[in-house]
Amino acid sequence: MGMALLFFILAFICLVLWIFGAIKPTKVFLGANSTRKKVTQVYGFGLVASLFAFTFFAVSNSPAPGPTYPEGATQEQKATILRLWNIQKIDKDFVSTEEEWDDQRLVVKYQPKAVLTESSWMRQSFSAAKSTMQTLSKTAPDHAYKQVVFDVWMPTTDKLGKDGFSRGMILQWNWDEIKGANWDNLSAAAVGGLAEKASFQRLGRHAAIEYCGDEDNLRFARDFCLKLLE
Repeated sequence: MGMALLFFILAFICLVLWIFGAIKPTKVFLGANSTRKKVTQVYGFGLVASLFAFTFFAVSNSPAPGPTYPEGATQEQKATILRLWNIQKIDKDFVSTEEEWDDQRLVVKYQPKAVLTESSWMRQSFSAAKSTMQTLSKTAPDHAYKQVVFDVWMPTTDKLGKDGFSRGMILQWNWDEIKGANWDNLSAAAVGGLAEKASFQRLGRHAAIEYCGDEDNLRFARDFCLKLLE
C-alpha cells in the first residue's frame, strides 16, 4: 500500500491547494499572475491524476480472496482446502483439484476454454503441467503424494454449434521424479516425456499426433511422442 498512500497524500495536498487557490490564487506558488482558472487547471488535474493513481495501486495491491471453508471445518480440513486452492490458482484453466488418499495421488483437471489449434492445446497443457510440477517441487512435503495426475479436457463444438468439453488425455507423473527434477532446466515440452503413464481419448490422440508431427516438437518431446505407440 506504499504507493497508494503516497498518491492519496498527493491528492489531499492538491485538494487543499485547489480550495485555497480558489480563494487566493496568488498564494499557491503559481506566480503573481495566477488566476482561479490556472489554479483549477494545475491542481484540479493533479487531484484527478492522483486519485486515479491511488485507485490503481490500491486495487492492484489488494489481497486476493482466499478459499471458502465449510462451517465447522477442522484445522486439518482447512489446511487441505488451502493447499488445493493454492494449486488450483496456478492456472486459470484448472477447474478442480482433488486428493485421492486411497491411491495417495493429486488429480488436477485442466480445461482450457479456448485453443487455436490442436498443437497449441498440447503446448498449453505441457506449460500448465510444468508450472504445477515446479510449484509442487518447491512447496509440497517430500512424501505428500505418490502420483500427480493431469486430467486434460478439450473445448469442443458439436454439429449444432453448441460448445462443450471432451476429455483428451490423462497423464500421470511419479512423485519422486517431480521432487527430484531440476525444473529450471526442463522445457515444457519435456514434461510429457516424464509422465510414467499416458492414456488418450480420440480427440487427444489426434491432437498428440498432430503435435508430434512437427519436427521441432518431436525433437523436444520425443519421449512423450513415443507413448503414442504404447
